[in-house]
Amino acid sequence: MECPNCGDQLHEGARYCSKCGTRIRERPVSSPVGTQGSIPSTDRMENARVGYEATLSVWIAQTQLIWSRFNVVIVANSIILGAVGLTIVSGHSLSASLTRPLCLVGLVVSLAWLCTYRRACQLNSYLLSSARELESYLADPVTTVSRGTEFSEGNEVALAIGGETKKLRLTWLARTSLAKTESFYYFLIAIFLILYILLLFRF
Repeated sequence: MECPNCGDQLHEGARYCSKCGTRIRERPVSSPVGTQGSIPSTDRMENARVGYEATLSVWIAQTQLIWSRFNVVIVANSIILGAVGLTIVSGHSLSASLTRPLCLVGLVVSLAWLCTYRRACQLNSYLLSSARELESYLADPVTTVSRGTEFSEGNEVALAIGGETKKLRLTWLARTSLAKTESFYYFLIAIFLILYILLLFRF
């Protein structure tokens, strides 16, 4: 099933396109023999609304968890690098033997950070895709998540406010790869990994 406006793939029974918001004409659905018919549309829309709210709640909680982990790992890496700096400045004969284990710990922490962040990104992607799917089943053409996704990717979106259409788009600086949260995280993790590797080779 395709949207007649943008050609996006839709699920059977969708009333609105999750990408462009176009209303889809209802098609008669034949009930299988021996069944009591399909679920009433009001019940289906209510289930979609509840699922939509639950999905957004989980997505918000997951996003907060990502930022909490970010703060914890930044503090942990700062402590490790501070300890490495102290061992180097002290000039003690044991500095090399202490620096290597500390750098190895930092590498393990950063790699664990990379793995958990990648997993969190995939989960967030699933939750947002699920929310976009559920939007097409709601009674009114809700496109909050769909338009938000388009907006975050740097595309222009149109909002109807007070009978007027307002077009919004991220600035060129906000559209750069480094400005995206996911790219920023990977860039920061790469910096820590490179620092620890350089310190390991030095000592």
